[in-house]
Amino acid sequence: HFAESFSILSGTATRDGVVRLANRPDVAWVALDETRRRFQTSPQASQTLIRSDAANAAGVTGVGQTVAVLDTGVDYSVSALGGGGFPNSKVIGGMDTADEDNDPMDCDGHGTSVSGIIAGPNGVAPDAKIVAVKVFSSTDTTNSTCKDTAFVSDIIQGINFAITHKSELHIVAINMSLGAEPDDDTPAGYCDTSEPAEAAAIDSAVAADIAVVVAAGNGLFTHSLAAPGCISSAISVGAVYSISSPAVRWSDCTDQPVTPDLVTCFSDSNTNLSLLGPGAFWTTVGKGGRTVVGFGGTSASTPAASGAIALVRQVRPDLTAFGTLGVLRSTGVPVTDPRNGIVTPRLDTLAAVQLPFGRFGGFVGTPVAVPDGTGSSSATATISGLSGSVASLQVWVEIDHPDPRELRVRLTGPDGTSILLHDRDGAPQQPINAVYGRTDVPAQPLSTFQGRQANGTWTLTVEDQVAGNTGRIRAFSVTIVPGQPVVPIPAQTDGSVLPVVGRVQGTKFFLSDVRLYNPTAASKSFSLYYVPVGQSGATAVRASRTVGAGQVLALNDIIFSEFGFDSSIGEVTIAASDPAFIATSRAYTQSANGTFGQFVPGFRSTTGLSFGQGRATANGFRKDSQFHTNVGFTEVSGAPVTVRIDLLNGNGTLLASTTRDAAANQTLLITDIIGDRGLGATSNFRVDFTVTSLTGRVVPFAILIDDATGDGLFEPAGNPAPSSSDVIVTQASYARGNNDTFFKTNLYVTNVGASPATLAVSLIPRLLTGTPAPPAVIPLGPGQTLEKLDVLNTQFGLQDPSAAGLRIHPASPAQLVVSTRTFVEKFGGTFGFFIPGLSASSSGVIGLGTGRVTAIQLDQSSAATGSRSNFGMAEIGGADVLVHVTAKSGDTGAALGAKSYFVPANTSFQTSVTDILGSGAVTNIYLQFENPRVRSRRGQHVGRRDLHSRREGAVVGPVIPRSEGTRNLAPTDAIERPRRTAAFSLFPAGSPGYFDDVREIGSSALSGISHPSRRAVSRFSVPSRFKVPFWTSNRLYESGIDSKIFRSPIGRKSTFSVIGFGFLMADLSA
Repeated sequence: HFAESFSILSGTATRDGVVRLANRPDVAWVALDETRRRFQTSPQASQTLIRSDAANAAGVTGVGQTVAVLDTGVDYSVSALGGGGFPNSKVIGGMDTADEDNDPMDCDGHGTSVSGIIAGPNGVAPDAKIVAVKVFSSTDTTNSTCKDTAFVSDIIQGINFAITHKSELHIVAINMSLGAEPDDDTPAGYCDTSEPAEAAAIDSAVAADIAVVVAAGNGLFTHSLAAPGCISSAISVGAVYSISSPAVRWSDCTDQPVTPDLVTCFSDSNTNLSLLGPGAFWTTVGKGGRTVVGFGGTSASTPAASGAIALVRQVRPDLTAFGTLGVLRSTGVPVTDPRNGIVTPRLDTLAAVQLPFGRFGGFVGTPVAVPDGTGSSSATATISGLSGSVASLQVWVEIDHPDPRELRVRLTGPDGTSILLHDRDGAPQQPINAVYGRTDVPAQPLSTFQGRQANGTWTLTVEDQVAGNTGRIRAFSVTIVPGQPVVPIPAQTDGSVLPVVGRVQGTKFFLSDVRLYNPTAASKSFSLYYVPVGQSGATAVRASRTVGAGQVLALNDIIFSEFGFDSSIGEVTIAASDPAFIATSRAYTQSANGTFGQFVPGFRSTTGLSFGQGRATANGFRKDSQFHTNVGFTEVSGAPVTVRIDLLNGNGTLLASTTRDAAANQTLLITDIIGDRGLGATSNFRVDFTVTSLTGRVVPFAILIDDATGDGLFEPAGNPAPSSSDVIVTQASYARGNNDTFFKTNLYVTNVGASPATLAVSLIPRLLTGTPAPPAVIPLGPGQTLEKLDVLNTQFGLQDPSAAGLRIHPASPAQLVVSTRTFVEKFGGTFGFFIPGLSASSSGVIGLGTGRVTAIQLDQSSAATGSRSNFGMAEIGGADVLVHVTAKSGDTGAALGAKSYFVPANTSFQTSVTDILGSGAVTNIYLQFENPRVRSRRGQHVGRRDLHSRREGAVVGPVIPRSEGTRNLAPTDAIERPRRTAAFSLFPAGSPGYFDDVREIGSSALSGISHPSRRAVSRFSVPSRFKVPFWTSNRLYESGIDSKIFRSPIGRKSTFSVIGFGFLMADLSA
């Protein structure tokens, strides 16, 4: 037989005849006619797994597409496949190449079942047509049984039939659920050289834009595929489960337990495997019309892929065979084979047919030869019609080369941006067949292209750097998710900067949720500019949003939801017509035990550390087998900057130093700064930041990460001026919580001044168990850091349960950086939150109804798992105080409930949002804190202070990162905490820049850098008699209080100071 499509002649010859043929100049090769077996195992969630049922429901059913099935034939007489004679409405053509006749009636049932999966009533593409090509011989004239093997000559004759009838029958794919297993599991890549006949036939089919889909094999091999699935132009398909089961036993292996997307134990695998599909427990039609239950093997996964190709070609008739495979690979679900770690896309037909036009660009043309050991070759793909920049991209590269260790592969975008995808790694006989950004990690990050030009020509360049092997670029495609437009951040932007937001894999996978509060009486428009790490504000990606009056916009997973990036980390600058708004963020990781993370506040873009302002310090960090510390800074002025970063131990001794540059509006991050500097385990170290360039202004920070839980603690660096004012920590704990949690607090105080300091550390009690030790008097030399682990127990001798604020009083003016970490030890690690030290002199006013502060990004769950929000306050001025708390809906701005709380002088207070709202579930709520509008006899307010230096009033204090992320609230804080993890999150309460006369409270700027803390001081008049609730120990009482209790030298007025705080508590069931 002569196959004119690819010039192959098959026949029978003697030994001498074979020799004479091989010596002819017009014969390229002579090969033995081998045999192939059909791949079926013995023992329909399958459609649901690959979502073909959803694609069908959306109207994509394979209409107008035909698949040629090279198999045991097809029983066209069954109603599910047309019924009646041949051809019919479903089986529209075919032949029997094995028995050399025109009747492809099935002699086994295998081909009929395969056809049912492709195009039967319950198949992947129910409106597709079938061309039946029988390549297995019948054992008798009644077609009752088939021979076990098929000759390659009959198979390639069937491929030739499909090519010659492509246009007439609209054939888009050839399905071959057959093959020959390797002799052993010796690593073997592509087999084009060893299988020249099938390689030539399949190459010709693909050149005619017919996809050739071949079973990977059922040989249990993990480093090689069956032939002809191992041919580089074939689409090889392995098998996964679509169901769950305690165990599934096959003839040669057992899987236990079984879950959806587990690669079956029998499925052959290697890096050149193209796709995975459901290959077990299909229900399909059999010979004679019987129902076959449990059809499996790679014989079953292969027709699933053929049906998927029919669906894709229905909606994308413009695609080539390789282009169709590119779409399926780029939209497939990455599945890792547990036997070898190879990641392969599993079919997702709905995602494939819904991939928008313009996002995919594939290389069109014949394979490109790669020069052996010298020079390079390239292939191109074109993207057009997209609006916006690159948000994320995936790159499919398939290279037929026996040793990827010899290759360097580079991707260049339309604007010239370039990265290495592959840099001489891998293993012999494991070809490059990668979807970078989906199944494989490139040598350099694809995030380099984020925000860059999408439309234009993308170029793949391959260089073979070692002589001895030849290769070809078989496939190259780019799939792009477009993002927002690229614009520069406007000069002199006066807004809020979130230094670190991400959607990125670190020790864990982290996401960022952002909240944006508009306190004004009218809707406000915002521009959100995102600058990925490594880029500058000149190429920021911008999103635009409008927030209603009094509402909080919830931007969950902001990197993906607003900017479209699958994986990225950087800074967000938020701008509006005026800076009166609050922006906060929470970066967290998710696990079976809940969420763990850190609160990242917004910083005013007009503040920060600049040249000549000294150093900013963050303290309380460590590096050991469980923890590491990341450091960084964000440039906020729109100019390039150079920053020196110094690491110092608890005695102030310099450990290491590094100098880093950043572009305008860029965040620079150094992961594991101790490791980066080549140091070993280090405890109680601090990080100092100094701007050494004349230009630029930065917000510096450090992040403590628990590698076991992924929990982080974000601490902004502070640059305090000398002051004799007390420093307040609103809450510290030594108490047992729910679900075997026990909260402890570590205290860190650094004297960053040049003179020694003497400190008195005392309690602001909330709940004390045991007799507390007297205030501690502690000397602290210049540059020294005081570390008090578990401070309430070790320093003050308190027992469980105890909770109190801390007052740190310097004997003389001092420059102090104070931080605490309150945490729980659980789940093999720790989680908790950061509470900063707040200067008692840097306060705003919230008295007499003229002041109000707001805490945002709170939630309340009613289920056993979820989040619970606590809030509180600490009185530090020496007088009793009444604080009114209102809970509002961030979605609507409407009040949900309110309550007044009495806090005795020099005590702290804490309760749950449920005290105001009850136990129902509420999301995206915020709290507002103010004093009742009560007039004194003089009818005036005493001691109100306006701080115009930060009119925006957003929370700028250090972040409290634990489990739910922490928020620093001052004057009043609220903390949200996931129920499952029982960790605290401190959320900042800040004035948005508005109270009665549109002034800001609760913020300060110290030495040019945003201070992490806020405090509110208020003075008000108390009527002669009123009834208020108040806390004593752990119980709530209601009592009448006579005003004379509050008398002061100036009459019936009492001065008080309140610092608020909040916690998100965990549920006991965690």
